Amino acid sequence: MLRTALGMAAALALGVAAAHAQTPAAPSPPPAPPPAPPPPGCLGARIEACLQSLQASMSVNPAALADALARRSRIDVNGRRIGGGLVSVTATLPGRLEPMVVVLRLGPNDTVASAETTLPSDPAFARTEAEYDKTALYEMTLRLLGRRCAEIQPLAFYRFFENTVKPRISSRREDVRGGLFGGHKMFETANRVPLCGASFSYAALVEWSGADDPDFARNMRGIYTIRFD
Repeated sequence: MLRTALGMAAALALGVAAAHAQTPAAPSPPPAPPPAPPPPGCLGARIEACLQSLQASMSVNPAALADALARRSRIDVNGRRIGGGLVSVTATLPGRLEPMVVVLRLGPNDTVASAETTLPSDPAFARTEAEYDKTALYEMTLRLLGRRCAEIQPLAFYRFFENTVKPRISSRREDVRGGLFGGHKMFETANRVPLCGASFSYAALVEWSGADDPDFARNMRGIYTIRFD
């Protein structure tokens, strides 16, 4: 009896093992898709390629885009280009509501000699990665420089701004005295910092009224820009 029971248990164990051996293994999950390639960018590209790149990664009004392209071809009665070869485009990034104004200065053969954009907030006040993300500093740099800076990641770029650009920022202030109606302006710039074979510039203009101290200001507003040459 004991031998028979042991034999049955062994047979049952072998049967279970064989069933497990015949059960096909669960398929492994598919590999993650490769990251999207960086956009071609604008600096050094022909204006048509630049605008196509912006359209592919930002929301751009087609009518305004066509108007911007048409304006670049305007010439005065002496045959000189009107507007200094500037093309201005207003666009928004995915998931954001703030419009960015991109200004492109054209060189020979309609190539982009410099590219400048506004930012929704001042990166000079950012310290953490999340605070830098809110400024759109990396997103707009990627769109304007494109494949020139294909290897740089957000955190590395924020460290570049924090450790290389910020120490070079110079400030200039203008005050118009007039009691409660006094006006104040603060200009901040850091010019031509080398980056990915180009030069990076930062500028900010902050205006406010009332108290001299901006912490107690009224009607404060600012414009923050980055530029690549």
